[in-house]
Amino acid sequence: MVLPSTLGDIRQKTEDRMGQRPRDLQPTVSGAHLFGAELRHARERARLSLGGLCLLYRQAGRVVHRGYLSHVELGERLPEDRDFAQVSDTVLDTDGLMARLWDFAIAARSVEHDQAHQTRLAAAELASSTMSPIVTGDIILVPYIVKPDTVAYMRMTRRAFVAAGGLATASLASGLFDREDLTLADRIAADILSGDAHRMTTVQTSHAVDLTVASLLSAEGIRPTSLTSWMTDSHDPTLRVNAVGIAAKTTLGDHVESAISALTQDPEIRQRYLSAVLTRVCPTDWTTASRWSSAPHVSHAIPPTFIEPITKELQYQKDAGARWCATYVLADVWTN
Repeated sequence: MVLPSTLGDIRQKTEDRMGQRPRDLQPTVSGAHLFGAELRHARERARLSLGGLCLLYRQAGRVVHRGYLSHVELGERLPEDRDFAQVSDTVLDTDGLMARLWDFAIAARSVEHDQAHQTRLAAAELASSTMSPIVTGDIILVPYIVKPDTVAYMRMTRRAFVAAGGLATASLASGLFDREDLTLADRIAADILSGDAHRMTTVQTSHAVDLTVASLLSAEGIRPTSLTSWMTDSHDPTLRVNAVGIAAKTTLGDHVESAISALTQDPEIRQRYLSAVLTRVCPTDWTTASRWSSAPHVSHAIPPTFIEPITKELQYQKDAGARWCATYVLADVWTN
């Protein structure tokens, strides 16, 4: 805790700034806005400026910059971890209020994401029931909804369209894939079949790209030996984790087994893959997910509110790597 005299010094130095008119808050807009509004209210009640509060955070062992704090107060950002809220309760003496509001905001955000997903799915159903792809030779023009009153078409090869199960329109509208993902996936699938590793060493593939590449490989009916060798023999970590990510999502048993073996034996691949899973499932930014996955006990680093969505990954049939990562986290929970 900060000594009273120190807190008094901070207040004295920042009192002259308190007369500036801050931007209006909108606490009813979302959980993040409510969290930010209450944080500003507590700060102003303590007669602290943004800089003064940042200094208190620093003295409590948490580095927070004024710009970041301003975004939080305006509801433009919700702190990525509960520790921020707990430290706020400590330095502002709010008796656990900020931690409770953070829990509420996380739950509210999850509901908002679910509602948005349902809206996109409804748009996908409308698109798939009212519009048909245009076939011109080996090229298929796939319709998708840009916004409620605008339809656009994306060029796809017949192979890519068949691999997507004819559901490319729904995939685009639901937000799982976008045009760039599908184009990149088509090129990477061709690289794998030809044994060209260059592209996979220069870009970190996303979950959506991995799923699409795995579908394309299954459509070809070929077992590319390049994936197995890239997982184990390459000195490039980006290539190894990309290969594991694709292999783990295929329906090829030997490739899946090789991917799981790499996750078990290669700490660097395990840390990167787990970071990707946590970024998607929790959800959070890559820096935070990487910090969690690098912790000696990952279950202690991950906020308890995220254990439930991680547990649901045990049932995710499209990604054996994600199921393995969920098991890895939960085993740490059970044993530690």
